[in-house]
Amino acid sequence: MNWYSKPKRSVGIPTSMEMSSCAVVFIFFSTIISSCFASDWTAQVGAGVSQSDNFSRVEANPDSQTSTDASIAINGTQKGARYDASMASNLAYVRRTGGTSSEVQGALIGSLEYKPITDRLSVSINDTFGQYLDSTNQPVQVVDNPNNRHAYNILSVGPDLQIPISNRVKFSYNSRWIKSLYEHSPYDSDRLQMDARMYYALSSYSSIYVGLTNGKIEFDGYTDSQSSYRITETSAGFSTKSSKGEFNLSLGKTSLKHDHSNGDPSSLMRASIAQNLNKTMRLLFNAGVTYEDPSSGFVLNQGLYGVNSGALAQPFSNDAYKYHYADVGLSLNSAKMTMLGTVNYNRTFYDSQTQLNSNHRSLRVYIARQVSQKLGISLNAELGKRTFVVNDSDYTDWSAGWGLVWHFNAKLAANFGYAHYEGLQNQNSVSSQPYSYKENRANLRLVYSIIR
Repeated sequence: MNWYSKPKRSVGIPTSMEMSSCAVVFIFFSTIISSCFASDWTAQVGAGVSQSDNFSRVEANPDSQTSTDASIAINGTQKGARYDASMASNLAYVRRTGGTSSEVQGALIGSLEYKPITDRLSVSINDTFGQYLDSTNQPVQVVDNPNNRHAYNILSVGPDLQIPISNRVKFSYNSRWIKSLYEHSPYDSDRLQMDARMYYALSSYSSIYVGLTNGKIEFDGYTDSQSSYRITETSAGFSTKSSKGEFNLSLGKTSLKHDHSNGDPSSLMRASIAQNLNKTMRLLFNAGVTYEDPSSGFVLNQGLYGVNSGALAQPFSNDAYKYHYADVGLSLNSAKMTMLGTVNYNRTFYDSQTQLNSNHRSLRVYIARQVSQKLGISLNAELGKRTFVVNDSDYTDWSAGWGLVWHFNAKLAANFGYAHYEGLQNQNSVSSQPYSYKENRANLRLVYSIIR
């Protein structure tokens, strides 16, 4: 029987050193698992050198810089009688010339679910590690350079309880404690969220539900009335799944309540579609209107775009925001070609700090082709634009690049890549001047597959 389950949110552990240490321990543990179950896992280590002609992405007097890195990437899933584990990671330790600080770059998504009582009770641990660009003082600080690229870690822990009432009716309850920590932000937070739902199975592949969600978030180090709030949701939903894909829809009401106010309820909606168009093509769609905070936004984006999405721009605040989002993705995977295209649009409306209200649009395209047994080529492009409504400022950037990979044998390969980046920050007021940058970057890497 296919029961719809709400996506679990995740969250972690920081300072750059503390967070990278956590990631290294997680990877070490997963490597041990993967070595025992090699058929379900892939692991690669690499080393490379990169050259940039405008490393800090400044408008005038660009700084050329060379960097070297050592990387590790682990991907896989493992299922046992009482546990499910998964990991997607792509982390690199980067060392630079010219006195610029070394750092850990990349992202990691890991989860472990232990089932003390099979099909009844489980306990989940989820961790999301990545990087963000602090865009609180938009548009000046949005540029992706080492001075504005910081680490975050989001850790969530909690139980899931399933109670069958009849052949068609089931009750579920889950709760999560979520810890969000950021390298250079005062908005570390704790969130406790509980979700209760009653399901009715329409058939072996579809069901409906009614549910109640109640969550409270508190920000560390703040005592004002905005430093904690409660988000309550009442919803009903429908889910169906077949061999060709799945469809999920939930509708309801959500309300935001600060310590000093009750708040007004507003509409809630979440929808997702995953459809296999044929044997090689798959269509993905996500849309919704919800109340969010920075941590849930990070986890949502890492889930959509994966561990290679780079640093995510985020204005920081202890103010909740209403989040409107829509994402469409189309993928093709065949024996010799991979294609992926995504279009994203979202809007954020803050409860009090309306100067942070913004619209964001992005387009991503990736194409890879295996030309021969030894040679592969790839092309990628990305375009994004963010507009801040109150001060009529906007930031636009785009990038395009290509890559070549040469396989010496089944385990060792060399990668060569080139990318061009451009950005424009424009604040449409008399006192502000537009700001722009251009950067060219080339890299050469050797990659060795520990597990294939």
